[in-house]
Amino acid sequence: MFPALFVEACLTMCIDQLGVDRFRTREAMHRQLEPISGEIVALLEAGTSHNSAEVAIRCRLLYASHAHDRAWTKAGTMHPKGWNKLPWIWLDESYHGPASDGCVKAARESGCKAGCWRDGWGDWRYATRLWLTNELLLKTRLHKLPGMLNAMADAEVVWMLDSLRYYGAFRMFPVRF
Repeated sequence: MFPALFVEACLTMCIDQLGVDRFRTREAMHRQLEPISGEIVALLEAGTSHNSAEVAIRCRLLYASHAHDRAWTKAGTMHPKGWNKLPWIWLDESYHGPASDGCVKAARESGCKAGCWRDGWGDWRYATRLWLTNELLLKTRLHKLPGMLNAMADAEVVWMLDSLRYYGAFRMFPVRF
């Protein structure tokens, strides 16, 4: 195994090759870095602010190709306080609309049925993950996401308690365990 510092130096030199004068050399290095770009995300991110515009643009392209995967993975780890799963998607009036409706539709079209989560609400939880992924990619309300997830969890608990009160346990738990 090579020492990490040596590998990082070699990869930095490769990234610098993205800005050489010869187009064929730049293209060849771009193709060689593409398969491993997921493992060198930190170096690519640093390269997005490189002095050479060519290097910065190519690093942005390679970095962006993994943005969705990173956002999807992070969305799967975000939970409301005290929960070990995502809540149903529920957005108040200021956030509800095409985004949340589109996420539920996309979740259902993707084939995510109740089996994704054992409680029978898989499409709604999957929709929450789709919505979170989108929010992470847009980077517009990152500071609000934890509070919004907590609000979704609170709404889910209220709905469950109301459902139990009015319909009994079978409405609350549509899947038999």
